[in-house]
Amino acid sequence: MTTTQRVEVIPRKEFTRDFGRAYRPAHVTMLGPTGRGKTTLGFQLVKECASGSDPVVVFAGKPPGRDPVMSKAADDLNLRVIESWPPHKRPGDKNRRGWMLRPYQPMGNLEEADKNVYDEYRAALRGLYAARSPHIVFIDEAYHVQHDMKLEKECAAILTRGMPDIAMWSLVQRGRWVSYHTYSAPEHLFMFNEPDRSNRQRYSEIGGIDPEYIEYLTETLKTFRAPDGRTISEVLYIRRSGPEICIVGVS
Repeated sequence: MTTTQRVEVIPRKEFTRDFGRAYRPAHVTMLGPTGRGKTTLGFQLVKECASGSDPVVVFAGKPPGRDPVMSKAADDLNLRVIESWPPHKRPGDKNRRGWMLRPYQPMGNLEEADKNVYDEYRAALRGLYAARSPHIVFIDEAYHVQHDMKLEKECAAILTRGMPDIAMWSLVQRGRWVSYHTYSAPEHLFMFNEPDRSNRQRYSEIGGIDPEYIEYLTETLKTFRAPDGRTISEVLYIRRSGPEICIVGVS
C-alpha cells in the first residue's frame, strides 16, 4: 500500500457495532484536538462494549453544570454518578454499564476542589489496578490527568501491567505531552485530523506502521459541520495486532 492510497471507509454505525461484538479487554487510545468528536465516538464504543459484567468507570473532572456532555452520557449509558471511590454496591448496579466518578468540587474553593478530584482519581486508579477485576477505565482528558494532576505513574501502571483484566481508554488532546505508554500499549488506536505537526509526529511511536503513511492518512481525513453546530470527523483506526487499518466514517 503506497502513501497515496486511501484505505477503506467504514460507516460509523457498522464499525461501532462490529467493534463491540469483537471487543475483548484491551487498551484504547484516541488522539486528536478538542472538538473533533473523541468523546462522542468514545461513548458510542463504550455503549457497545461495557456491561454489568465488564463495567466502565468514566472519570468526569468538571462539575455537572460545566460539563453537559458527561451528564448526558451518564443518562444515555445508564451510569451511576458517584463522588468517591469505591462505590457502595446497590442492587441495580448489575443492570448498569458502570459508574461515572465525579468528585465533589465546592464552588469558590479551588484548592479543595482540586484536592478532592486528585484524591478520588488516585484512589480509583490504584484501587482498580489492585482489584484486577474486569473494568474499562475511561479518561476523557488523559493529558490533564497525567500531566496536570501528576497521575502518570498510576496511568502507566494500568497501561503496562493492568491487562488482561483492566483496560484503559485514553482520550488525548495534547499528543506530544502524554506518556509514551499511551501510544505504545494500546491494541486499538483512533487518530483524528491533527493540524499541529508536533502532535502528529508522536504518531510514529505506535510502532509497526510507517509513520509517514499515518501522517498522510490523518492529514486527509475529512471534517464536517453537523446541523447542530458540532464538528464531526472521519477517524483513522488502527488495530495493532493486525495490523488492521480503516477509516471510520461520520455516520
